[in-house]
Amino acid sequence: MTSVNSKAWESLVDRLKSLKSFRLHTGNINNYVELKTKRFKSSSEELVACLDMQFSNLNENVKVSDNGTLLLSAKDAPLTHDRDDLKITLKVFLNEFSINEVDSAIVAILDELKVDSIEQLIIDFPHSGDDEVDNVWLEKVTTVWKELEKLVQNGKVISIGVADFNLKAMKMLMDKADY
Repeated sequence: MTSVNSKAWESLVDRLKSLKSFRLHTGNINNYVELKTKRFKSSSEELVACLDMQFSNLNENVKVSDNGTLLLSAKDAPLTHDRDDLKITLKVFLNEFSINEVDSAIVAILDELKVDSIEQLIIDFPHSGDDEVDNVWLEKVTTVWKELEKLVQNGKVISIGVADFNLKAMKMLMDKADY
């Protein structure tokens, strides 16, 4: 990690300790040329690089909202673009196979951006530690995926996708998926 303002870091950690959970709002990562031009091995590696850049500019007044969202990007003004010109993508890194984390992230982003839906939802499912896909893991993924399909049906999300799936895992999921 690059150099971090230690006073700002301590202030942030103190605020996060009181929370049961929190979410990171990195903002539009397309604003970081370094992230757009580098090829990462995984979504996790990309997230670490993004956080590394954002934490290097951390200030003591970084906002942690009442719903536990840590806003790392500068967002002082409301969106000035026509909604039809925007494609909003939300990437959720799950640490457990739970639709609740996804629902919570969607509610937070819809509220933060003052919109009714997002165009793309990408899920990074927990990995088993090796590249082998087994039926137990697939069943957990499929259970969450079926709930994700409901988000498409109700119009909150236009399309859903996954991150860091190998070809075998993708084929197995597509065999069970409706969308």
